[in-house]
Amino acid sequence: MTVIIAVIIGAAINLAGAYLIGRTAAVREIRKEARIRLFEKQWNLYLDFARTVGRILESAKTGRLDEAQVLRDLMAFASGLWLIGSESVIAAFNTWRQTANNPTDRVAILTRLMDVLKAMRQDLGAADDPTHRDMLALIINDIDQYLTRAPEGPPTP
Repeated sequence: MTVIIAVIIGAAINLAGAYLIGRTAAVREIRKEARIRLFEKQWNLYLDFARTVGRILESAKTGRLDEAQVLRDLMAFASGLWLIGSESVIAAFNTWRQTANNPTDRVAILTRLMDVLKAMRQDLGAADDPTHRDMLALIINDIDQYLTRAPEGPPTP
């Protein structure tokens, strides 16, 4: 009789262990899938923002800008941030928008814009941290003539 009880207890322990291992693996898989979905949504949202910024910067050279479309794109981006934006991206975006209210300080505006893009890069897992100047040089050919002061960190008053 004690042998049967020992076998039943052993089987119950094995079944409980197998159940817990399976459940833990399933929960881990669900969390992994959720992280992947969030990453993909962030990637698409951030890429759309980067493309909008590219169109804005391109318009500085061409003189053609569809302001209504840019406004729609920025509102769509802000709406997306409500759901999937990290704290750092939301904070950087808000700072950039406040800085952009003073359109005479182009260096400060571009610096804060690069802060948004750097926060996005961190969100997406980029391991490096390029300087503001290097990032701006990707889209502005005459970066040294364009910038009247170094855009590293907050602009000096």
